[in-house]
Amino acid sequence: MKRRLAALLSGVLLSSAVIIGFDSTAVTTFAAPKKNPYGIAQAEINFGMSGVEAKTEGDVQYLSSFEQDDYILIKDVDFSKGVDKFYINGRTGGAALVDVRIDSVDGESLGLVRLGNTKGAFKEFNSGNIKEVSGKHDLYFVGKLGNIDFDYWRATPLESTETPEQPVQPEQPASYNPYETLQAENGILTNAETAKEGDTTYVAGIAPGKVVQFNNVEFDGVDKITVTYRSNGPAALEIRDGKLNGPTVATVMLNGTDGQFVTKEFTVKNEVKGTKNLYIFSKKGTFDLDSFSFSKKQGEQPEQPTQPELPSSYNPYETVQAENGAVANAEAKTEGDVTYVAGIKKGSSITYKNVEFDGVDTFTLTYKANGMSVVEVKENGVAGKVIASFKLADTKGQFVTKDFKVKESVSGAKTIVFFGEKGEVDIDSWKANKASEQPEQPEQPTQPETPASYNPYETVEAETGTLANVEAKTEGNVTYVAGIKKGNLVGFKNVQFDGVDTITVTYRTNGPAWLDVKEGGVAGKTLTTLRLSNTNGQFVTKDFKVTTEITGAKDITFQAQVGEVDLDSWKVNKATTPEQPEQPEQPEQPTQPEIPSSYNPYDAVEAETGALSNVETKTEGNVTYVAGIKSGNHVTFSNVQFDGADKFVITYRSSAAAWLEVKEGGVDGNTVATLRLTGTNGQFVTKEFTVADLKGAKDITITGRVGEVDLDSWKVTKPEQPEQPEQPEQPEQPEQPEQPEQPEQPEQPSASGATFEYAINSWGTGYVVNFAVVNKTGENVDGWKVKISKKDVKIDSSWCVNVAEEGDYYVITPLDWNYRIYPNSSAQFGIIGSGSIGDSIEYILE
Repeated sequence: MKRRLAALLSGVLLSSAVIIGFDSTAVTTFAAPKKNPYGIAQAEINFGMSGVEAKTEGDVQYLSSFEQDDYILIKDVDFSKGVDKFYINGRTGGAALVDVRIDSVDGESLGLVRLGNTKGAFKEFNSGNIKEVSGKHDLYFVGKLGNIDFDYWRATPLESTETPEQPVQPEQPASYNPYETLQAENGILTNAETAKEGDTTYVAGIAPGKVVQFNNVEFDGVDKITVTYRSNGPAALEIRDGKLNGPTVATVMLNGTDGQFVTKEFTVKNEVKGTKNLYIFSKKGTFDLDSFSFSKKQGEQPEQPTQPELPSSYNPYETVQAENGAVANAEAKTEGDVTYVAGIKKGSSITYKNVEFDGVDTFTLTYKANGMSVVEVKENGVAGKVIASFKLADTKGQFVTKDFKVKESVSGAKTIVFFGEKGEVDIDSWKANKASEQPEQPEQPTQPETPASYNPYETVEAETGTLANVEAKTEGNVTYVAGIKKGNLVGFKNVQFDGVDTITVTYRTNGPAWLDVKEGGVAGKTLTTLRLSNTNGQFVTKDFKVTTEITGAKDITFQAQVGEVDLDSWKVNKATTPEQPEQPEQPEQPTQPEIPSSYNPYDAVEAETGALSNVETKTEGNVTYVAGIKSGNHVTFSNVQFDGADKFVITYRSSAAAWLEVKEGGVDGNTVATLRLTGTNGQFVTKEFTVADLKGAKDITITGRVGEVDLDSWKVTKPEQPEQPEQPEQPEQPEQPEQPEQPEQPEQPSASGATFEYAINSWGTGYVVNFAVVNKTGENVDGWKVKISKKDVKIDSSWCVNVAEEGDYYVITPLDWNYRIYPNSSAQFGIIGSGSIGDSIEYILE
């Protein structure tokens, strides 16, 4: 471990300035200004660091080789708004870990930032939730694992992710004309603030780390930039596009102005065209910025004066044509007799000033969309309050008119902006409707009319159930429950069952989705899982097989596990009803379409035929595969017909070492094989691994644990049974007299032949230990227990096991799902401890 210690003089000077007069006893100390953590803070701007050095690579300055026990210190950080998450922008070639601490290098840990292989690029990672912190503290980033190039850090406030701390921003226009004077104080300020002297308002004290940002600046070429500023010494003003280390728009070298504001013109050498997000900051020195503007070689291009034709005010209760607003990053088009604003997507907007509202209940929108899209209506601009959010379904190229409920009513003269958030939309017109115009809305109290019981053999409308985190919507003559996704559900109490063979569901979805039908509530028994295929925004009706016996009065819930579903209605069918002939329609489940009803694992099973979770299929040449399986992703193959297994054969590729697990019964099921994979240099290779002996119909899940893997196919091989002919060698049975050796069998109490392994990863003040109980025998190990000496470890947290204490030992026992260890498999778990740890751990395996 290298150990370079650099206490930055700049950090010391910033943390305190000492003025000593003629009287040596009179010392005045001025504290450093408090550091605002809620914007981007460059890592190289700090108050002390150990083990790292600053480097420059192109436009990026960063701290190089941030490793275990290295740290940087930032003094007097003001956490007045609390912290939701910490973010680190870094570059690393493998797994890395940074501990965020306060007040000292070994002070209280707020949380950990985990970084993965960034493949040579700088990438931002976050800490997840952290401990509560407030007030002013010294902040330390301490290396725990890996080697990082550290670019910058930032924190998000606890109360909101929408940076409401800059209330000035609601006045920002949807776009800027750079050929007119832009007042600096009208930008988005990060770590900077405005000041006023006489009739001049300006951004004061722009030094490194302080930023003024203007979004959606519309360029059509640049020749010169004019800047009004003042400075008490030389400074460098830098303007970049898109981010702090984005492409350079202009670099301006400023001279001192003796405290007076001056206006100067500078040549711009770079080609600048199109829509830019400008980041203005100091590369060196400090200056006050009043305003700036750009000029073109041909200054005649007055294309933007078309905007003067906009109305001076709008009546929102009459139809407003979309093209009558101020359009940014989209354009007006005409087809036949329809003029509309085309191509509204992320970064596009339409602004309407002086809209005279007197209350709003719904918006009526005429639009067309080529896929699922989202448009938000905000008050006063990009950072303003969201009035309504339109979730728009694919209209297959046709203009449609629909009503959308507002989030909050609006009154008075307002500036409103339609922003593209997702997908792409063409908008023809809109209007607002007052609550008094739509007396039908009181229908929502119909929820109290939930029936006392349900007959499931007749169609049950989804909206008659009890809704949790979802809402009923109406389109035309269809009322349905919209947006059922993970964490949402619809419940039906007292459903009177008399046997079930199939369930018929009318639904729509814009991608693959799974609905679980459960008995007794969210944690109840799963009666069936509905694997739903993409319906491209149309409602369809399909039947699904139910294998569970269901009779009597039941409370059932529909809840999503994967994707998002709109549910119109459902019913069930008994096996005895004549509708059973409809079961041949069950082959419609192949509208999943590729998922077979069962698998033969002794032939190659193509990975893309499984049920995919958080991954996707790709094709290169003649190879179709499942791409990017990593931690949290998996592929499931249901009803795999086993008749013994010996080896698990996998065709895959990986850019580095990786780890997959093969589980029986789902992601939380028993591990039947652990596949520790080596990097393949971008080539698909085939390798085989030991697997538990499997027999009968099984659901097999291949899940990512470490690294990232592309999976082409898999299969298993049976144990070679030709060895059974060796039974003719029974003449050797005369050796049976040697059976006295059987007394050695009492050795089996050693956890049924299991062994115990562990690996320690320590960083001095804490450690992680990964354990494995390994079954190297030919039989299942049912139940195990490990005792670990307290003199060797201190357990702060653990995973995948129960931990109890017994005298001088921690007692480790399995959970329900890893109680059984199959042959040639293992039960793995781990702990995190604090303090130091030795090289070995005393244990007892029972």
